[in-house]
Amino acid sequence: MPVLVARRRKRRRDGEVRDHKITVQYSKDELGEIRRAAEERGLRLSAFVAQAALEAAQEAPRRSRKTCGCQQLVAVLLEQRRQVAGAAANLNQLTRYAHIHQLVPDGVAPAMARLVECAARLDEAAVRVIASRDS
Repeated sequence: MPVLVARRRKRRRDGEVRDHKITVQYSKDELGEIRRAAEERGLRLSAFVAQAALEAAQEAPRRSRKTCGCQQLVAVLLEQRRQVAGAAANLNQLTRYAHIHQLVPDGVAPAMARLVECAARLDEAAVRVIASRDS
């Protein structure tokens, strides 16, 4: 008659029991790469995968905060781009009018000021997006 041996749950060093299981599939190349990385770190494959998943999960909130700020900056960039395009179109119309009529209309100075203002904000937003990507 076979002897049944109670299987002990695996406990982590901190005493927490890992009693949930998931299944993950990898290609042959992916699995080979993961095995090599686990061996280099002196870990069993399952421990390495669990550790990598936990580290990625803990990093996700930090990454999403950066992404969220960057998405807001990109929205500002797109809006400023639209504003610059509109101001440039207005300035082009005023320039055409001035050439045709040999007269500079009253709206040129405000249109030019608006274009310069929008372009400056567009530059500022672009610099902030680039800076946030580098940090």
